[in-house]
Amino acid sequence: MKEISKDVAIVSLIHRDWSCEAIYYRVKTIPMPGSPAGGNHLFVIIEDKCELMDNEKSRESFSRIILSRYPGIPAKRLHLIFFVSCVEKPNGMTVKMYNFDRNDNRQSVIKPDPVDFSENTAVCAMVMF
Repeated sequence: MKEISKDVAIVSLIHRDWSCEAIYYRVKTIPMPGSPAGGNHLFVIIEDKCELMDNEKSRESFSRIILSRYPGIPAKRLHLIFFVSCVEKPNGMTVKMYNFDRNDNRQSVIKPDPVDFSENTAVCAMVMF
């Protein structure tokens, strides 16, 4: 597991009346958890202080910034992971991963349905460290 960068993105959030927020994120490159033979994937890990998990338009705005920063990465190998502390979960956090795909025009788009990894200890450890 290798962390390749830490960065910040300034995003105008639609759900907060277009207020500008600095969103800090980390980027790691590792194989997809659960399938180590599939090659490396790029995971953008964000602590969800701005409620991006719950707001599709703002999440899409942030995803466009990420896609512009990593244009050479294929859509199926780029993932956004949002996490937030939650004492009700076994691992102490809610972790949701959003995947990218290509649309009919061959443009990268974020899929609307996340994969919940809150029960997966390996993914929670990747997010924490």
